[in-house]
Amino acid sequence: MLDPSRIEGNDCPLNLQRLMDLSRSNIPYNKGEKVLRPKEIVKMVKKLIKKGSKVVRKRYVSKRFLEQVEEFFVKKADKLEKMRKSYGKRLTKT
Repeated sequence: MLDPSRIEGNDCPLNLQRLMDLSRSNIPYNKGEKVLRPKEIVKMVKKLIKKGSKVVRKRYVSKRFLEQVEEFFVKKADKLEKMRKSYGKRLTKT
């Protein structure tokens, strides 16, 4: 998962899309689980990064990496929102 050739550059050391695809293929969806809407995804990611960054960033991860993770999920949520709208599934305000 780590790409050593990219660790020292400005690129993200992890291929986030690959990790997401791997997770989706290995962790099955359970019908009883709540499906997060795009706004909920963004809210959760920002909350987890804010909470985790206070503890984790100082020792293990850079601020830039956390920003890249947030950007990745915001883009995914935006894409999901556009897909939902194109299929007529407007979101209610949360």
